[in-house]
Amino acid sequence: MKNKLLSLNTYRGLLHLFFPKLCLACEQETPLKNNVLCLDCQQELYYTDHITKDDNEFKRMFYGRLKIEKGAALFYYRKQTTIQKLIHQFNYSGIKSIGKIWGNEFAQLMIENGWKESINVVIPVPMHWRKERKRGYNQASVFAAGIAEILACMFYPDGLIKTEPNESQTKKSRAERVENVRHVFQLNDQYDLAGKHILLVDDVLTTGATLEACARTLPSSCKISMVTLAIGRL
Repeated sequence: MKNKLLSLNTYRGLLHLFFPKLCLACEQETPLKNNVLCLDCQQELYYTDHITKDDNEFKRMFYGRLKIEKGAALFYYRKQTTIQKLIHQFNYSGIKSIGKIWGNEFAQLMIENGWKESINVVIPVPMHWRKERKRGYNQASVFAAGIAEILACMFYPDGLIKTEPNESQTKKSRAERVENVRHVFQLNDQYDLAGKHILLVDDVLTTGATLEACARTLPSSCKISMVTLAIGRL
């Protein structure tokens, strides 16, 4: 049954990628041009204003914990809304096209707000290889690739490696999340990242424990900025 479900999800993903005739969210209306959402569902997305403000709630989550140059999320994550459904489909239903679209959109906002000049490398939060092989892709990497494409900078999908398949973060407190990811990331020594300005990319920011653990794995000479598709709360 599980394999059949996976096959169906893969099929749906390919169908939406090549024949996006219906809105990905409501599956009833025709999508906007060069989009996968209809007008009504697009208007239900709650965009943040992080990209326009240097002092924002994203960066404040890391105050006293980690120095980051810039930080922003594209959307606010709300349960029982369009964004929750879309992120679930992006993460688990094989529908990767929306991740690239959002990555391209976010990167364009970065350029318009002066982010492009200083960022050298884009690196996604890695997924353990067993989980990635099972799912077929790393959603953070798909989103990050869309960003790097528009920024026209180096993209290292394996710049960081997840060495251990830690437990899910979903039901853990902030302290438990920090401990859960403390020693699971490793720098890929294939790349020379010393002195670079790295843009770390993930899908959803809740406590920031995963991004912080990734950032602490990078060389101390690096400058670090971070973006996520959405920002939520525990």
